[in-house]
Amino acid sequence: MKSKVNNTRAISKSAKAEKKQTILLAALDEFYERGFAAARMDDIAKRCHISKGTLYLYFNSKDALFNGLIELIAKPKQQQLIGMMNQATSAQSALVAMTDFMPMIIEQGQLPKLMKILIGDSGVFPEVVQNYKTSVIEPALAALSQLFHRSNQSGETQVDEPELFARLVVSPVIFSAIWKAVFASGDALGFDLKKLFSLHQKVLINSLHIDQEK
Repeated sequence: MKSKVNNTRAISKSAKAEKKQTILLAALDEFYERGFAAARMDDIAKRCHISKGTLYLYFNSKDALFNGLIELIAKPKQQQLIGMMNQATSAQSALVAMTDFMPMIIEQGQLPKLMKILIGDSGVFPEVVQNYKTSVIEPALAALSQLFHRSNQSGETQVDEPELFARLVVSPVIFSAIWKAVFASGDALGFDLKKLFSLHQKVLINSLHIDQEK
């Protein structure tokens, strides 16, 4: 009997998580197509075929929805990148792993849509934008900066400004996300994303005067 109750609770929890994700993805499309300011909770509810009351059981505002999107879309990728930096045995191995991984973030994820919403309506929901900055961007930049501080101490690199260099490393991600969300036609970016990041990898490694592993 106890096992049956536990299984029922597990199914209920799984169904609730699935419903929550469905709502968030509907909100993402609504924000992307209409803009955050113009989007309405009623229309988000209609997109996922639920009542407005049910929607409010999960999220009580558009701000809450966007914060949920940050947790769903941005935070997992950020954690993967931070994990690569923390586990890397050298700056070179970290840069190779990250630049190999970054095209997937753009091609297979929803980050471009999220970036477009942030840029288009940043003045409408400043607290949510600040949350994105403090919970996603700043920890990633801090981990990257620490990577270069460690590689400087080990003698592998001589990065004069690790904090600024960290921003240089991630800049193609932002460029590519904006390009896909604003300028790309359908799924066609108009340029080879993998080649872009391969070139970025070589430029970074050469600028750090690291002999590439054979």
